[in-house]
Amino acid sequence: LPRFTEEMQRCSSGAVQLLRSVQKSARTASVAQQVRQVSVSYFRMDEAMHHLQCNPYYDKYALKIDKLRRTKPDALVQAVTERKKEASTEAEDPLGAAAGVKPVSNRADKGKNPLSKNAYAFTPQKKLESIMKVELLDGKNAEDVTYVWTQHWLQQEAVISGVMTTHQYSAISDTAAKYGKFLFPLPREQGYEFILVQFAATEIHFTPLINFQAYGENAPECLTMVHYTELEEKLGIVLMRGEYDSKIISGKEAQYLVNQIQLYYSGQDEKKTALLHMFHTAPHSFSHMDLVKELEQLDLSAFSTTKP
Repeated sequence: LPRFTEEMQRCSSGAVQLLRSVQKSARTASVAQQVRQVSVSYFRMDEAMHHLQCNPYYDKYALKIDKLRRTKPDALVQAVTERKKEASTEAEDPLGAAAGVKPVSNRADKGKNPLSKNAYAFTPQKKLESIMKVELLDGKNAEDVTYVWTQHWLQQEAVISGVMTTHQYSAISDTAAKYGKFLFPLPREQGYEFILVQFAATEIHFTPLINFQAYGENAPECLTMVHYTELEEKLGIVLMRGEYDSKIISGKEAQYLVNQIQLYYSGQDEKKTALLHMFHTAPHSFSHMDLVKELEQLDLSAFSTTKP
């Protein structure tokens, strides 16, 4: 009996040691697993945030996204992952989710040379003398200048031009000061494509949304408009010149975009002004298809190509 008892004690002691060893190994494995889980979580969160930050509307929702990231990180990652899975099963259409239509433009292979932060906000004003001999306009009235200006650029490739009154330009500038960015639907053969418009001093930059999503502020533009204000006081007119990328848009499509500046930023249409306001102040209520509906109700062929 004593020998049996001693044997049982040794077995019990060995079992305890084995149990402790197993528990220690389990704790080590658990810690390693937790480390792996945390690492994966951080990686997935970083990936999810990068995906969200590439969206042109990220700034509008940044505070809400940050709150969700801190309070419900798993839900945020899951939501982004599910949306990416849905997108992967759709046709290659980065605009489809936003616009409900098929895109036409292919994404640019690369962006422009990196711009400094807020570069658009500090764009120096371009001078009229840098693009033409201003003496050609000496002694001419507004009507004559309009003719000379439009004829001067008529034969230039990938260039559109126009002339507006000081009153028209002031109205557009005042609206642009409140609403510096917007989206325009561009009619294509297979539907519509959305173009992001950004105002910078006397310039207006148009960028395909597909490129802005990929390259942000360094996205290559499809059209750049410059306004020359040297004749405002003397003749009451402002000259406009736009250069477009003929690989992305045609001259007619460039004119469509220019016409929409007048339609939305002239302040003459309360409904369109309301859409501008909603885009900036209540993006959750904004619908891209409202822009398409507005465009489909118009006959833009009535617009003169000399108007902005």
